[in-house]
Amino acid sequence: MANDGRTLQLPGDAEKTDAGYYIAESLQGQRLRMLPTAGGLSLNIACLPDGVYMLRVHLRKQKKPHRIGRFIIRRR
Repeated sequence: MANDGRTLQLPGDAEKTDAGYYIAESLQGQRLRMLPTAGGLSLNIACLPDGVYMLRVHLRKQKKPHRIGRFIIRRR
């Protein structure tokens, strides 16, 4: 997923979901950060160090988070 090191652009269909919040995980499945929704199609990822992450969404009406995809943060 596209990002500039500070904001992550969500897929277009993410706007149609009933997202409560997003979760950034390591590739081993360890939850690292909860990323609250701020409306729109972007998330603030400035708090995460460079690396590879899995993004999951927690829908308000379901208990289990769903995987959206992977993203890489590379700041120069």
